[in-house]
Amino acid sequence: MPHAANAVNVAYSVPDGQSGSLNVYVNGTRLDRTIPVTSKYSYVDTPWIPGARTRHFYDNARLLLGRDVRAGDKVAVVAIGVQVTVDVADFEQATGPTGQGDSTQAFRDAIASARGGVVWIPPGEYKLTSSLNGVQNVTLQGAGHWHSVVRTSRFIDQSSSAGNVHIRDFAVIGEVTERVDSNPDNGPAGHRHRMQALGPITAYLT
Repeated sequence: MPHAANAVNVAYSVPDGQSGSLNVYVNGTRLDRTIPVTSKYSYVDTPWIPGARTRHFYDNARLLLGRDVRAGDKVAVVAIGVQVTVDVADFEQATGPTGQGDSTQAFRDAIASARGGVVWIPPGEYKLTSSLNGVQNVTLQGAGHWHSVVRTSRFIDQSSSAGNVHIRDFAVIGEVTERVDSNPDNGPAGHRHRMQALGPITAYLT
């Protein structure tokens, strides 16, 4: 480890139709938590597109380690029950988000009240059950992508908005298993609108 960390994000691939887990070891000692891995989100077919073939993507899985790992420690991940190809493992210093319930209306109210200002997304986990529409002239500011986490597959739909939205320092984690061009999946969506990421943004559509 080149630096201290307490969290890891792994970009990985497993054979189609399979799933399993990764054990994490620090200096030879196995941690009491594992990283689930699956092929569910990595293979996408688009048979309605002439000549299309199965698309294969790396998926992402992340884990709060439950302990501090120091610079110089040796960390290893070991596959359990499935063959896993690890593309990259990013280790970071983070704290676990908290929070439950549907936060969609709270986001809409905060954006409406901001009147072109800043909407602060505090540390926590926020579930959105439908997309945010008409978002414009506003900045969405989180506390860091390990601290402020928005869970949704349809974050912002800009199809009827003037745009000018700035987003920074939070994670968007969704669940998309197929390509549907008419749906505002995969995070922000829209046509000819300005949306600018001013700082670190992590989007995992898994």
